[in-house]
This record gives sequence, C-alpha cells and structure tokens, in this order.
Amino acid sequence: VEALQRDNHLVSALLFSILVNMKHLFAYMAPYYFVYMLRRYCVGPKAMQRFCMLGGVVISVFALSMGPFVYLGQIGQVMGRLFPFGRGLCHAYWAPNFWALYSLADKVLVKASRILGLGIGANVDAGHLAGGIVGVANFAILPQVSPTATVICVLLSMMPCLVRAWSNPKPKNILRDIAYVNLCGYMFGYHVHEK
Repeated sequence: VEALQRDNHLVSALLFSILVNMKHLFAYMAPYYFVYMLRRYCVGPKAMQRFCMLGGVVISVFALSMGPFVYLGQIGQVMGRLFPFGRGLCHAYWAPNFWALYSLADKVLVKASRILGLGIGANVDAGHLAGGIVGVANFAILPQVSPTATVICVLLSMMPCLVRAWSNPKPKNILRDIAYVNLCGYMFGYHVHEK
C-alpha cells in the first residue's frame, strides 16, 4: 500500500501479486488495484508501455508461483482448494455477513410456513443451514445463490469505490478504499468465514 501511495506502481504491483499468491483472500482488492493503477499510472504518451510493464510484473509473479502446478497438471486441484465452491455458500461456522442474514431469513420463512400451515419447506430439518457441517446446504424457500451471483454482488458493491478511483485516483484515498473493497468481499463473498 505504501508503494502505491508513493506512486511506485511497479513495486506495488510486484508486492500485491506476491501477497495474492501467498493468501488468495486478498484477491478482493484486485479490482481496485487494477482500476487505480490503470488510471494513475497507465496514462499519457507511454500508457501502453506502462500497461505492458505492469502486466509483465504481475504475469511473472503468477508464472513463478503457479507455473510448476501447470507443468505438473495440478492446477485444477490448486484452483479447487483456492476456490472451494463445493463447500457451499456459507461456511460451517457462519461469518456475520449478508449471506448469514439471507440464511437466517430462509430459516425464519420455513418456521413461519410451518406455523401458518403453508407446507413450504415442511420436509426441512430444524437445523438446516446451521449444522456445523462443511458442504453445500440448500435453501428451503429462498432461491439458491451461485458463486457467479456472489461475484456480481461483490463487484456491484465495490462500484462506488471503483468509479471514484477511476474518476479521481488519489493516494490519500487508498487505505480507505482498500478497506471498503475488502469489506465488500467479506459481506458478499462465497464461503466466507470468520478469518
């Protein structure tokens, strides 16, 4: 972040790429980094050259990190561990985010349906969605939420920050903006837990 605030974009791209490769949780910041650096660094007569230099730094880090897995044919397993869509929308121990409220709303609707005798969700266990078991849990009444839907929600919630970074990229806003985009990832991300 300090390198980005000091307009040292190539060092910032290098450090951020390493950070994402060490802990993929920080990938939520990538849209902001991309927009900010594109508007702040990749401008003027050398815009394309600068864009290629940034891309070269990022691609080099990812090639060094992921290259051996690609070479050994193991990249699918790595991606499956990094993005555990088979584990379900909510972690076994819920994070206090939007999807926890969505799950609670489904539980309340099931209970209300039983009380009102509507028969919707009648065959659902009382502890559904909160059994502490890792796996895909289906909602009884509310629509199921796909990983794609969560990505859309995350990006839409980031839009005010991304638009401001595009229209007015200022170093003084970086820390606040990064905190905001991380919060967006936490609130609407897929399989988020207490980390």
